[in-house]
Amino acid sequence: RAFGLLSLLAGLLLLLLTFGALARERAQSLAILRAFGLRRRDLAATVVLEALPSCVLGVVLGAVAGAGIAALVVLIAHGTLANAASGGVDLAFSVRTATLLTGLAIGLVASLLALAIAAGVVARTCVVTLMRGDTGTPRVVDPRLVRNGGLALGGLGLAVAIIGAVA
Repeated sequence: RAFGLLSLLAGLLLLLLTFGALARERAQSLAILRAFGLRRRDLAATVVLEALPSCVLGVVLGAVAGAGIAALVVLIAHGTLANAASGGVDLAFSVRTATLLTGLAIGLVASLLALAIAAGVVARTCVVTLMRGDTGTPRVVDPRLVRNGGLALGGLGLAVAIIGAVA
C-alpha cells in the first residue's frame, strides 16, 4: 500500500510538471485571452477542458497497460512456478471489475487535481508575465506556503515509508 501511495504521489507530481509545461508553451495565447477580458476562472476552465480528454485517455490506457503487464507477469511466473521443484504453484490471472474501476477513479481524480492546480497557477499569473512567454512564479503564491506544503508532503512521504516498513 505504501508503495502504491508513493507511486500515486510521484505520478501526481509528474502530471503537475507536465501540465505546467504545456501551459507554459501556450502562455502567450492565454495572455491574449486574458487581455481580451477573459476572467481568470474562465481561463482556468479553458485549460482544464482542453486537457480533460488527454487525462481520461491517459487513465484508461494506463489501466489497460497495467492489467496487460500484470497478465504478462503471471504468464511468465506461471511457467517458472508450475514445475514440481518449486512446489507446483498454479497461478491464474484475474481482474476484478471493482478493483479496475477503483484504479480508474483514483487515476482520474489525481489527474484532474493536478490539472486544476496547474490551471489555477496559470490563471493567477500576471498577463504581462504571460505575454513574455513565461508563466514564472505567480505573485499569489506565498513562499512560506510553498515551504510548508513541501514540508507537509515530505512528512507524509516519510510517514508512508515508515508505515510501509513496519507493515
